[in-house]
Amino acid sequence: NFYDIRAINLVSKSRIAIAIHTQADKGKVVCIGGANEKLKNIISDSLKINNFNVEMPCKRLPGNSEKNIVNKAMEKGVQLEITLNLMNRLDKDRDKLIEFSKIIKESLNRYLQE
Repeated sequence: NFYDIRAINLVSKSRIAIAIHTQADKGKVVCIGGANEKLKNIISDSLKINNFNVEMPCKRLPGNSEKNIVNKAMEKGVQLEITLNLMNRLDKDRDKLIEFSKIIKESLNRYLQE
């Protein structure tokens, strides 16, 4: 668990939180965890529509504990566990990284507008 009192205070004052991590599983997959089910579904659907491989629920790294910093936000949060293979692809393919970033941003905006 991540513990930094300044970060926890900041997240606790936020409506929602998104954390992005790299994880060691095989393949090119975004594993979606966290306690905000609505935002998880929006992000998952948007990634799938745009041909990203998604695992949800994230079996190995569910991220749904109340102790998880991402869930300290007022409406809880989402963590995106990106496999190293996909992270390397995003690092090498600027267009794919921009596409991925836009999907997350648009998903967040959609959630906030509903």
